[in-house]
This record gives sequence, C-alpha cells and structure tokens, in this order.
Amino acid sequence: MRKDKKEELDYYLHEYAPRQVIKTMCPKDYEIERYGCCLENEDVVFKERIVKKGQSDYGVLLLPITDEEQVLLEVNPNIFKNRPVSIGLPMGYLEEKEWYGQTAQRVLLKLGCRSKNIHELCNFTSIEDYSASHYKGLLADHCISFRDSEVPLFECNIDELTELVELGYIPDAGSQLMIEKGKEFVKKRY
Repeated sequence: MRKDKKEELDYYLHEYAPRQVIKTMCPKDYEIERYGCCLENEDVVFKERIVKKGQSDYGVLLLPITDEEQVLLEVNPNIFKNRPVSIGLPMGYLEEKEWYGQTAQRVLLKLGCRSKNIHELCNFTSIEDYSASHYKGLLADHCISFRDSEVPLFECNIDELTELVELGYIPDAGSQLMIEKGKEFVKKRY
C-alpha cells in the first residue's frame, strides 16, 4: 500500500474509533421483532430482528469508481465488531417506490458524487440473526465529485482494495464478492 494511503488509513482507524459507547433505547423509527422458532426436535429458539419502520429488506451494495480508477470507501465507527472502525463499500436500503438504480444514486449523493453508469454485478442475501436482507451489488463507474461527502471517505486503487480485504479490514462476504466481481468488470472495461 502506498505510504500516504497507509498513513490516511491509520488516521481514520484512530480518529473514528469509538471512545465511549452508551446504551440507548431503540429509536422510535426502529422496532425489534421477537420470534420463537419451534424446531423439529421440540426445542424452541428465540430470535430477534431489528426493523427500521418503512424500510424494505432490499438494498444495494455499491462499488463506486472514479475516472482516476479510485474506489470510494466509507469510514464508519463500529461498536459490535472486532475492529473499532470499518472501511467498506457504501450501501443503502430501497425506500418506498424506489428502484435499485435510484437507491444507488441516493447513496452516491451521500458520498458527494454522481455517476451516469450503474452496472449490476451480482445478487446476494445477507443472513444474520437479526436480519435477512437481499442486495444487488452495483458498480458505479466514472463517479464525479460535485460536493463534500456527508461521510468520511477513503480512496484507494483496486490493488489497495484487495490488500484491505487480505488484511481483514473488509471482512464481510458480500463486500468481498462485490470486490471480486468489480475487479473482473474493471479488467474487461479499462
């Protein structure tokens, strides 16, 4: 990884690490659904699902690439993961009467950029104890920045993106699938 990118990464890992975590009540726009699942062996397993009111179970995971072939990654503090800060692909859930491309454009706006070219790379489902979401993996190429991002961004090239995966900074399978599909797309396209 380039020295300046490593220094930038170290900065984000320090500055965005949670200093203190305070447990709060569930916001009014979220609800926790509780389920009892009766198994064939007569056991009962209890599960919870966190649901944002009005939010669908469908979303996009986005691989934004600039004209300079730089990938745009979000920097987010983590509370419940083994790393205090995550560097990852931007994502968003479909809002009412929205289609996948519109969701991708909304996510790009949050990043302060836009793209005329959205390409579908893959579909996958994320299944965890608390949710099951269906995603389209989309690549936005020729992203153009037109204002400041609402979230901290880390820009890197495809090789550095691969290195971030190998170093465990991007651990989720959905993002890794997207990155592999994106590398294939970039090889054919550029």
